[in-house]
Amino acid sequence: MLASNSDGTVSDVSTLEDRTFASALGATGQPEVREAGIGGLLARGAKWAWNGAKYVWRNTNFDGPSPGAYHLNGRIAGVRWKQSQWGARLDIHPLDPGGPPVLHINYGPLGKGEAAHVKLFDPRWLGRK
Repeated sequence: MLASNSDGTVSDVSTLEDRTFASALGATGQPEVREAGIGGLLARGAKWAWNGAKYVWRNTNFDGPSPGAYHLNGRIAGVRWKQSQWGARLDIHPLDPGGPPVLHINYGPLGKGEAAHVKLFDPRWLGRK
C-alpha cells in the first residue's frame, strides 16, 4: 500500500510507520514516555502555584485585635510580611486629635506614623448640612 507524505512524495505505508514510531523510541530502542498535551502544563502550573502559596503562607504573619480596639482605639487586624513592620492593618481610632474614631486601613511601613491611611468609614460623613 502507498501513502503520500506531507512533502508530496509517495512512500510505502510500512516505511512511514517506521519513521513515525522510531521518533518515539529513546536511545535504548525502548518507547520513551513524554508528557503530552494540556495535562502536563496544568500539573506544572499547579505545582508552581502550590509552592508559591506555601512560600507566601510561611512568610506572612497575621495579627489580631489590640486591647484598645474594643474601645474604638486600636488595631482590629493586621497582616505583615516576614515579621517586618511592612504590611496592612485595619484600624479604628481618631485620625485627628479630638475627632471621632475612623475605620481605616494603614498600609506600607507600619512604624510610627509612616503608613498611609485609606478611610473606610468616617462618622462625620453622616453629618447633615
